[in-house]
Amino acid sequence: MITNDSATRSSLARSATLALVSAALVACASPPRVSSTRFTAAFPPRSADAPVRLYQTSRPDCAYEEIGSVKVKGRDFERADLLADAMRARVRELGGDAIVNFTKGEVVVGSRGTAMGGPMIGDPWMGGPWIGGFPPAVMTDVRNDTKLVMTGTVIRFTGDCPASR
Repeated sequence: MITNDSATRSSLARSATLALVSAALVACASPPRVSSTRFTAAFPPRSADAPVRLYQTSRPDCAYEEIGSVKVKGRDFERADLLADAMRARVRELGGDAIVNFTKGEVVVGSRGTAMGGPMIGDPWMGGPWIGGFPPAVMTDVRNDTKLVMTGTVIRFTGDCPASR
């Protein structure tokens, strides 16, 4: 038996709206993308709670070897700590202890804008006909789509390296 009452239609409309909103939120909240390159033979991974130090403008005073590089990209600028956590997790997987040459910045991944005007065929200043009645399209309100990017070189200490040094 098919019913056609407004309560059923209203319930279906709410369910469809909820599904669309949920899908949009999932699409916008994409996880960080982590990539890495190994320079040396594989090392056993570190434990999930092992500390990973970040050296941006200095280097550790103790002996170490460079074992790889790591890069993470994401859109969540307000939660940069989530990107750094993803980066640290990859360093542990590689068997590293720290990151040197740590950098953080933005990269433009696309642009979008609003076009004003319309098509124009010919150029009246050069003797051509003015067809279309509108000046050429002009981009206004251009916005860049950016991602936060963190990079660094993964190192493994070859001896003891106290954090207080």
